[in-house]
Amino acid sequence: MDEYNFFLRGGVVLDRETQMDNPCAWLSDASWDNITELDKLPSFHGLINSFEQNGRDWQQWYTSASPEVTPLPGEWENACNELQRMLIVRSIRPDRVTLCATSFIINNLGTRFTEPPVLSMKAVVEDSTTHSPLIFVLSPGVDPTNELLQLAQTSGMAERFESLSLGQGQAPIATQLLRNGVKNGQWVFLANCHLSLSWMPQLDKIVEQLQVRKTKEKKIKEKQKRRQDKRRKREKESKENRKDERREQRERAEKRERREDRKEEKRKEKRRE
Repeated sequence: MDEYNFFLRGGVVLDRETQMDNPCAWLSDASWDNITELDKLPSFHGLINSFEQNGRDWQQWYTSASPEVTPLPGEWENACNELQRMLIVRSIRPDRVTLCATSFIINNLGTRFTEPPVLSMKAVVEDSTTHSPLIFVLSPGVDPTNELLQLAQTSGMAERFESLSLGQGQAPIATQLLRNGVKNGQWVFLANCHLSLSWMPQLDKIVEQLQVRKTKEKKIKEKQKRRQDKRRKREKESKENRKDERREQRERAEKRERREDRKEEKRKEKRRE
C-alpha cells in the first residue's frame, strides 16, 4: 500500500534539514525529493547510496530514450518488480509514467482495459431517459453531429431533430428549442457549450425542471394506476356479486321446481286413491 500511495502522490519532504544533499547535478530538486522519500520504503533502502556511487550509470539511464524498458543500474534491475520500477520512473522520469502504467495494466489485467471502448450511439440513447441529458465530452476535432443525424434517421426522429451551435446570442433560441423538445418530443442537440458558459447555470435549471416534471409524471401515473386498480377491484366485486345473484336465482328456481314436483306427486297419489 505504501508503494501504491507513493505512485499516486510522489515524495513529499517534510524535514529538509535531515535530507541528504543531491549528489547529481543533472537531477532536479523535485526528482531528488522523490528519491530520498522512496529510499524510506522497505524495498528501496540503499537507493540514495546507489545514486551517490553510481551517478553516471543513473544519468545514462535517465537520459535514455525509453527508460521504462532500459535496465536499471546495478542490482536494482533484478531487485525491482514491475510496480517498483514504475516508482523509480515516476520519481525522475515522470514523462514516461503513462507508458509504464499502460504496460503494467496490459500485463496484469489485459489490453481491454487500455483500449477505449467503441462508442455505440444507439446503445447510449437506449440506456438514457427523456429526462436526463446526454453530455458529450469531446477531444479536439471530434464532432458527433453526423452520427447523431444517422441515428435520428434510423430511429424515425429525423423530422424531429434540432441542432444548434451555442455562442453569443444563442441562449434564448436554445431555451425555446428545449421547451419545444419537451412539448413535442424532439431531440435537441446543443453543440459548443463551452462558448456559452454564462448560460450553463440556466441550462442546469432547465434540466432540473425536467427532473421535477419526471417526478410529477410519475406521481400522476401512480395516481392513475391506483384509480385503475380500484376500478378493476370494483368491477371484479361487481362481477362476483352478479355471479352470487345468479347462483341464488338458480337455487330459488330449483327449490320452486322441487316444490312443484312434490305437489304434483301428491296430486297423482290422491287421484290414484
